[in-house]
Amino acid sequence: MNIDFCRRTVLCTLLIGCAVSAVLPDSARAQSTYPAKPITMIVPFPAGGPTDLVARVIGQKMAESMGQQVIIENRPGANSNIGAAYVAKAAPDGYTLLYNTSAVTLSPALYKNMPYDLERDLAPVALTAVVPLALVIANNVPANTVSEFIAYAKANPGKLSYGSAGAGNVTHLGAFQFAQATGIDAVHVPYKGSAPADTDLAGGQIQFMTETINSVMAFVKDKRI
Repeated sequence: MNIDFCRRTVLCTLLIGCAVSAVLPDSARAQSTYPAKPITMIVPFPAGGPTDLVARVIGQKMAESMGQQVIIENRPGANSNIGAAYVAKAAPDGYTLLYNTSAVTLSPALYKNMPYDLERDLAPVALTAVVPLALVIANNVPANTVSEFIAYAKANPGKLSYGSAGAGNVTHLGAFQFAQATGIDAVHVPYKGSAPADTDLAGGQIQFMTETINSVMAFVKDKRI
């Protein structure tokens, strides 16, 4: 199955409690002791997913350069809102960071009641990665090109399902827009992150996804999707 890249990308960003500046407050800069204890980086998606994998690489490099342990803690759910709310309410001392995707900017437009205020409670530190999305299809779907897949899906309205890393996630919106643009009638199945969705796609429980390329490349190379 060929991989067809979407124009949409996932922006992975490191954020911090807003009372701390994007680098550090003047008082902290004046002290050479920061960081004086381990730093916790919250990943609002399950372990093993694309965001988690990149966060662990960044955390390792941060630990090496700062001389202090960086602990990765997964708090998935609600299109990253659970983890983001946790960081927003944490002490603004520079020791609790949020590593999130474009979900952090999509959620305020999709959820009526947000458990935190993005602009007030969080401040950006750095854009760390831009990851393209790919259209991937289960092996049990009899199609080898995008046009063949569209034809098959149109011949089976309402019978196909697509997964995502959560309702409102860019992986959800990408597949939704693809279905709308091509006239496909398919059912959305939201997961608590990419990892379980990718596993079900490889197992044939769902038929297609628009997924981050770093999350599914191993499955493609192994010809599991």
